[in-house]
Amino acid sequence: MKLNRLLLGLLVASTLLFTACPDEVEEITVDEAKTELTQNATQMAQDLSEMLDTTLQGTATLMHFIHMMDNTPQKSFSSYARVLKQLLKPTFIGNSLKDLPEEELELLYGTYEWNSTNMNWDANVGTPADKWIFKFPATEESQTNNAILTLDMDGQMYGYEFMPTMIEGSIVVDDIKYVEVSATASWMQDGEGAFPTSISGTVYNKPFSLTANLTYSETTLGTDTEMVIAGDFELKKDGNIMLAADIDISLIEVEYTETYDGYTETYYETIPKLIDGFVRIYDFKIDGTADLTSLIGMEGEPTEAQINEAINFDLLYVPANDMKIADIYIAENPAYNEELNNEEMPIIIKLQFTDGTEENFLTYFGVVLITIMSEIPMK
Repeated sequence: MKLNRLLLGLLVASTLLFTACPDEVEEITVDEAKTELTQNATQMAQDLSEMLDTTLQGTATLMHFIHMMDNTPQKSFSSYARVLKQLLKPTFIGNSLKDLPEEELELLYGTYEWNSTNMNWDANVGTPADKWIFKFPATEESQTNNAILTLDMDGQMYGYEFMPTMIEGSIVVDDIKYVEVSATASWMQDGEGAFPTSISGTVYNKPFSLTANLTYSETTLGTDTEMVIAGDFELKKDGNIMLAADIDISLIEVEYTETYDGYTETYYETIPKLIDGFVRIYDFKIDGTADLTSLIGMEGEPTEAQINEAINFDLLYVPANDMKIADIYIAENPAYNEELNNEEMPIIIKLQFTDGTEENFLTYFGVVLITIMSEIPMK
């Protein structure tokens, strides 16, 4: 059964790793927690801006390498390097292979060194016999080939689509490793293409590191299909967590039929059943469960009480052994006016702190979410 690709894309972009609590317990008051929550938005903007800065050494070197590959005239490439030029385009994976020569990937392994005199890549194919090595100037101003990009990749064909099952690579500049990537994946047939059943990988771009895992499974229940997506993700800067999560999502794909003018059509609808896990932003964790089965098939709009009965999330402070800071619940939005058809939502998310005070969830997390969405490219 097909799963909504947007849902998976959002999950991959947003499902995230359990982290162990430190031995020392750092107690915090509600007022201190509110202050730290407010500061998170500024800190997130600074960290994401630094992470996406194209002058970051690893990022800048990779962009310069891609620029060199894109701007080297096709006729200047050897037959092997022409294949690699096509292979290393960011849009290659999943695209048609019909225009590529028939050489296997392994036959292209070797060392490719930039020749600044001839403005060409000198190829020593077969040395080494298990990976690609590119030696090139790290910047336009570099006088020597002071950067080394190492890459190994394996995969399999699904129709005309090549899907990677293993990718390993690194970027070293002046003997310092700035980038390291290691990832594996498994796939299942999906029409003429393929769909991932598991993805696991790590990415290091000094001083940031990313670890992510994703699994997908299906179980047939009569005419219906139950799907389970389990994902975890951990983003760190200098070893300290910026963003993390561990989330399991259960969905049910229901088959039903409708008859129009004597013709019967079969339809499928994917319905979320259960969401369980946490999302962590710096030292704060939103943890809980949403059991949505009670809301499925309900006539009319569910009330706040019914939603809160199905959804149970808490705001926790990780350094104090997941100390509870606040309850998270749904409430009626006093600013909403159906007759005026204003842009306000009928319900809002609220925080009820352990000292009895209440505030809008977006007061502390709205700016953080906007920062993440505005800083991270979505295209």
